[in-house]
Amino acid sequence: MKKIIAMLCCAAALTWAGCSDDDDTDKVDMSLLTGKWEVTKQYDGELDRWYENFGEASGFVQTIELRTDGTGTEKTIEIYQEQVYTYEYDFTYTVHGKTITMTYEEDEEYPSTGYIEKLTSDELVVASSYEGEDGRTYTDKEYFKRIG
Repeated sequence: MKKIIAMLCCAAALTWAGCSDDDDTDKVDMSLLTGKWEVTKQYDGELDRWYENFGEASGFVQTIELRTDGTGTEKTIEIYQEQVYTYEYDFTYTVHGKTITMTYEEDEEYPSTGYIEKLTSDELVVASSYEGEDGRTYTDKEYFKRIG
């Protein structure tokens, strides 16, 4: 469970990653970014595996809400053996180019950074790269749909 939450946090962070601010194509339209997003699938680059069991029907819902004031909330609802577990985490975020950095209140020492690969009015794709246990670089991806 902790690994899933950590992956979701990283994915959320990746939603806002990018390059330099020098080119308009490397900037994020903040009016498209702010709002509420729900994870639809994830890719784990190190394991080369897709995770697609998200949403109410699967019993696992994760959302990210990005507000215009640079704050946000990540919420995960998990239904397991007829019990409902809810986890909420508040964070602040900044966007430079297509790079988003999220700093969670309970883990300020380790901000999450990601790259926004795709952003439309109804879809968001965030990628994050990291060094795996074997020393190689891997990239995870999270896919979101707008829900508010």
